[in-house]
Amino acid sequence: MLATGKALQGQLVLAAWANFQDPKKSAVVGKLDVVPIPRAVDGRNGAVIGNWNYAIPKDISAARRKAALAFVKWFTSYDAQYAYAKAGGIPNRSDVLASDLARDPAYRWMPAYAETLKTAKQELGYVEGPQVEQVLGLRLNQAMIGELSSGKALNLAAQEIRDIFEKNKRKTGVGAPLPE
Repeated sequence: MLATGKALQGQLVLAAWANFQDPKKSAVVGKLDVVPIPRAVDGRNGAVIGNWNYAIPKDISAARRKAALAFVKWFTSYDAQYAYAKAGGIPNRSDVLASDLARDPAYRWMPAYAETLKTAKQELGYVEGPQVEQVLGLRLNQAMIGELSSGKALNLAAQEIRDIFEKNKRKTGVGAPLPE
């Protein structure tokens, strides 16, 4: 079974949030809070969302397909998503986002996240969207953790996304490279 999505980006944001709340690592403990992502005055979406995509290969045995589907059903259950959130994950269930965890100061991001989801818009809604999302997720995370400079990460992403589109015979191009 394959899973792709924005989870890694979200995990890095939550890891950064956890570091801001750790007195051994941060001078701003208790001085930061979370609010929903603002929207434009006209009410249009202010946030974009990604998604998890599960794929079960058709060429595996029936038993493995059944096991993969059982895992997906379990992982998306309330109890599993609750435990996932407690372990630092971003749950995909609104009932977990509204659970008792949301009242715990360590999870005070949950109400803002749930509110933002109400007007968030799914982006990358085209055939190559999942591939583009993977490239962006990897390269932006590499920049965020300092593995690559911002310019290098964006230049690589631009080239890789261009290659994805060209492979599918789309007309595309890339602007001038950014300073690295």
